[in-house]
Amino acid sequence: MDRANILSGAAFRSAVYGMFVFVLSLCVLGFAAHFYIKDTLEADLRSQIDSAVASLRAEYDSEGMEGLRGTVTRISPTFRETQRLAVLYDKSGQRVAGAQAVTPDFWGWTIRPVKEPGSGTVAQEYFLKAVRVADHTLIVGRDLQFIRNVEVAMARALLGLGGLMTLVSVGIGYVMSRRTQAKLERVGQTLEDVAQGDMSARIALSSANDQVDRISCVMNGHLDTLSALMAASKTSATSIAHDLKRPLSRAVLGLEKALNLAESGENPTEVIYASREELSKLTATFETILRIARIDADESAPLTATVDLPALLHDLGETYTVVAEESGQNLQVDLPSGEPVCVPGDLGMIAQLVVNLLQNAVSHGTLGNRITLSLLRDGNGAVIDVADTGPGIPAQDREKVLTAFYRSDAARATEGNGLGLALVKSIADRHGARLTLSDNKPGLKVTIRFTQILNT
Repeated sequence: MDRANILSGAAFRSAVYGMFVFVLSLCVLGFAAHFYIKDTLEADLRSQIDSAVASLRAEYDSEGMEGLRGTVTRISPTFRETQRLAVLYDKSGQRVAGAQAVTPDFWGWTIRPVKEPGSGTVAQEYFLKAVRVADHTLIVGRDLQFIRNVEVAMARALLGLGGLMTLVSVGIGYVMSRRTQAKLERVGQTLEDVAQGDMSARIALSSANDQVDRISCVMNGHLDTLSALMAASKTSATSIAHDLKRPLSRAVLGLEKALNLAESGENPTEVIYASREELSKLTATFETILRIARIDADESAPLTATVDLPALLHDLGETYTVVAEESGQNLQVDLPSGEPVCVPGDLGMIAQLVVNLLQNAVSHGTLGNRITLSLLRDGNGAVIDVADTGPGIPAQDREKVLTAFYRSDAARATEGNGLGLALVKSIADRHGARLTLSDNKPGLKVTIRFTQILNT
């Protein structure tokens, strides 16, 4: 698996983008938290220093300057142990109490480094406050090392958290991108297999049911359709070759026979007419193929004409009643009396649909076959039924006979090219009608259900 494809995957890029957003948010929140915590700690130090100053002022008020000096001297060692200081200077700037040396050249609050007595090193910075007590200067402060330690610990925690989240995000993104890449490679391999001729290849689906799985499921459906179309194309090609071979062979043999008759001085007219009839059948087959193709290709054009179904079926019924009687069969027409049933569509197409169904019923029917042509208004739709008591079509063949050039073994005993019901299906689909074939017990029942009736 190419690592470059994994690192360029959408899942990995999303994880990296999420990591950048998280780190940026962490930096912003970290800075905000840093200043908030620092201000809070400094405010706490101010409160402590103010409290110490107030206590020493109270000592001065009760005991005087000598009492204040003694108190500062007494508490100074304790303050040093707790990183605090208290220093008292007289009006000349001389330190009179306290251990640490702080230059009394300021008033109020300040931050300064303070040297420890007896050492040449510089201690951590102190937060200091200088106040006037009579003619003396009192300086009270607190070491800032605690705040610095908190800042360092917080920075380390944020850096550690940011680094950990970066590693986790990159790791998760890599794993997710690797899985997605593996699925996409399976999709690509399946399509390659199909391109190489393996029409049974399908994309393996996982139990995760993620976006790739859902798209793969849709692609499998399209591959099923493509496989069915390829199978139908192969079947159609075989059927075309088989069904067109007979009339073409008959025409060629007839012309050869006519040529032989002409050479022997006999009249070849009858044989030539017979060959022309075979070629006419071949022409009719091609015209039917082209008509099916035109109907299927013109699905977007609206059908706005009004077709009066009772009138159309009545005219066709009269014509095919005679045709059925000539074949020793019976046609019964059952139409709604006095009730207009009009649908939007093409009159010629719907007439061709009904003619094909009636012709099939007569062609495949035997002596005494009873054919019924009926029209029924069903709510907002209309239903045309053509039923017969002939041999019917086995249930396993009813979907197959709707494809071009398919003919069952029993149907091959009669004339035909396997295009009649295929044309019926194309016309029904073009009108948005539902075509169903069912068992008439005995025989076949074909139902055309139109879903819209025009108000007249």
